[in-house]
Amino acid sequence: SSDLLGFEAVRQIGESSLRLRYQPAHVYSDSSFDYLDGSRQRALAMQEFGFLGLRWRAGYELEQSAQGDGVQADVIYGQAPLRHGPFLRVDKAISASLSASVSASLRRSRYEDNGPPGVDRREDDLMQLGASARYQFGRDWGLLLDYRYSDNHSSVDDYDHVRHTVLLGLERRY
Repeated sequence: SSDLLGFEAVRQIGESSLRLRYQPAHVYSDSSFDYLDGSRQRALAMQEFGFLGLRWRAGYELEQSAQGDGVQADVIYGQAPLRHGPFLRVDKAISASLSASVSASLRRSRYEDNGPPGVDRREDDLMQLGASARYQFGRDWGLLLDYRYSDNHSSVDDYDHVRHTVLLGLERRY
């Protein structure tokens, strides 16, 4: 994909900030995935503030894609959903080298209804919960441990799932 010129506006009010972002993009793929070609637009509104010794980020994300769609059996599996939902992230600096965060988000995805009569529209409701810890050692190195719980309810059974994901990462800053 290639990002087009977007914008971001930030308004600082004391220890709090309001962030608005818009980012359009063109999506290109090789010939075997050309049905994914199209455009994508993302928008974000987020408030960041300190409260009870924690750093809070609360917001709402919106994504609209215009890509190819197809019909398989009696279900639209289009690649161009409208997705949107709220999120919350809370960060805590435990020490100069150790930090932790928890997060929660909900996302509703609704796929375009451009199939023949009798074909079900795909709609997904995704809930994600997460927790992470980051340990910084030295100036340029860090360790990251991240856990995510995802629960997706879909109108199409093949897309219903519950996932537990754990990531252990070694980071190097340049």
